[in-house]
Amino acid sequence: GGGLRVEQREANVYCAFCSGAGDDDLLLLCDECGNAVHTYCLKPPMKSVPYGDWFCDACVAVRWKAGKGKAAVLGNEEGEGEEEGNVA
Repeated sequence: GGGLRVEQREANVYCAFCSGAGDDDLLLLCDECGNAVHTYCLKPPMKSVPYGDWFCDACVAVRWKAGKGKAAVLGNEEGEGEEEGNVA
């Protein structure tokens, strides 16, 4: 896992919000579904790529609804660790 950065254009990964493929160093990949989003397309925007797991809003909602609560949003089952600013 991890707030992955897309480092190769050949990956053909596009932002789910703006449909752009530029600014690869600011393109986040959801650790659950693989959707990509630029840090600046999020609302509110992120200033940088977070360390650790990152989940898009849709996956955060599904994980929360599935009863996994805060632990699911944080990316671990125990709920330990720091929030990584992944709910936008």
